[in-house]
Amino acid sequence: MSDEQLVNMIVSRLDRLDGKMDTLAEAMATQARIEERLANQTIGMKYLEEDIEKLESRTTRLERFHWKTVGVATSVATIGGYFGSTIIENLFG
Repeated sequence: MSDEQLVNMIVSRLDRLDGKMDTLAEAMATQARIEERLANQTIGMKYLEEDIEKLESRTTRLERFHWKTVGVATSVATIGGYFGSTIIENLFG
């Protein structure tokens, strides 16, 4: 094998190695972008979980308010019905 052939063989191998290193660098950059997206999605999910907890808290407070209002309305209707009929009986009775 001549020196020129040996040099060509080495250059060819170095070119293939360079191509493989370029492919590896591209893969690493892609992996870094994917990791960044995952990190952003994780942060987004954290915020969504916090929003859901706030909404659940508001819903619970609204349910309590609703049932208190229903209780008051029922009490007023019951008392009004009792006193209304008593007043009517006393006035017209």
